[in-house]
Amino acid sequence: MYRISKYVNVAMLCMLSCAYADQTIAEIGEGENKHSFSVGVEANFLSRTAFNYTDVNATNANAGKYPQDSFAYTSMKIFGDYKWRGLSASVGYFGGVAYTYVGWYPFMDDLNTGIRSGKAVEFHRFLFYRAFVGYDDDNWFVRAGRFVVEDDDWLKSTAQGAEVIYKRENFLIKAYALSHLTTAFGAWVWDFVTDATPTGIYHLAGQYNYSMKNSEDSAPLLDFKIRPFIYLVPSYYVMPGFSARFSYAVSSNIKLNTYAIFTYESFLSDANKAKLLYPLVPTGENAASLYIQQGATLFNKYDVSIGFYKNFGNFNAIFGRYGNPANVSIYDGSFFASVWLNDFLAKDSQSILLNASTSFFDKRMLVAGFYRFTWNDRSIENTAGVIVSYNLTQNITFRGILAWYLDTTKAGNNARFWIPVSQVPDALRGPITNVNTPTVHDDRSYFMFNIIVRI
Repeated sequence: MYRISKYVNVAMLCMLSCAYADQTIAEIGEGENKHSFSVGVEANFLSRTAFNYTDVNATNANAGKYPQDSFAYTSMKIFGDYKWRGLSASVGYFGGVAYTYVGWYPFMDDLNTGIRSGKAVEFHRFLFYRAFVGYDDDNWFVRAGRFVVEDDDWLKSTAQGAEVIYKRENFLIKAYALSHLTTAFGAWVWDFVTDATPTGIYHLAGQYNYSMKNSEDSAPLLDFKIRPFIYLVPSYYVMPGFSARFSYAVSSNIKLNTYAIFTYESFLSDANKAKLLYPLVPTGENAASLYIQQGATLFNKYDVSIGFYKNFGNFNAIFGRYGNPANVSIYDGSFFASVWLNDFLAKDSQSILLNASTSFFDKRMLVAGFYRFTWNDRSIENTAGVIVSYNLTQNITFRGILAWYLDTTKAGNNARFWIPVSQVPDALRGPITNVNTPTVHDDRSYFMFNIIVRI
């Protein structure tokens, strides 16, 4: 049950960021000596209904035809905070129950038993998802324990460890050392695991900021940030890179925004001892990724952007599970046989990304459209959809995502592997015996619905 729920959770990353209701329940003292106590509660329901109910049998698996998975879950997060003179402490507990009602999960220990029929699975999780002590002022941000990693290009995860950020007007320095990560996007929280951090992950970054303001307006006319960084998992991989953000106000009604990030990944001596590279691709080959996005804000109401994402070689797919700058694969993720059917992070893949959004009713409703075109040696993927989010009250939010998702797997390939079937060792093919598969067109469209209630 552990492996099943672990990989289903990756599909749950499609959640957009959630805010908590934070109610102050007591304040003792005044001014700098004030002790503040607050609590927050968030209840969450999310479901994804896939429109593809492809039968799971040996014939379809050998042809590379798989259904999109569906699931539903309810969860609750309860937390309490204490603050005094910049010092803080927080404890939060998570409880959730999930149910997969369509889908099939043949993991490695099932390969010898052949194809299993689809089966509904219930699983649950209860844990302290946050528990930290910290310090905050105008220059310092410090966390130790379990907390959400702040201000990071790659990691968008709850982590266990310590983080320190020191900032001044024109620069900042950031460092953290983490022992565990958890895929904690949105409402679901999974165990703190070491898949991407078998020896811990260490990060150091510096950032330089430059702003030019219009003398008649306090809003920046031009804003520029550049950040060199490095990630290290000792004995496994090292990832240096840099990111840059640039915004320019062309006029009072037009603002241009540019974001770029390049990351180089060098695999070290023990990289082949962990599932850092999968499924079935060579280890020890250095890799890289590049993402460029050009956006514009029009009339302070409409946001549009076009982006390009490129993997050079086999950039670390496991690391991408904990957050990726392009922020797109989180919608379409689906796992079968420990393999992510989405090719956004696949070896040598590239993607074009289009996004547009606007708001209504004093920004209580957000409507967004998105499109992804991904291609590589294995497949071609198209995803187009719409996202609608509505705040019924300050504490109640409804969200829906309707996506058309078409995958075309090229002849000689199977969606279960990122390399041609003929290159997969016989012992690792499991029930897949056909090496001459035809071109397969799979419809993996889905609808997601989400309710969030904050107390």
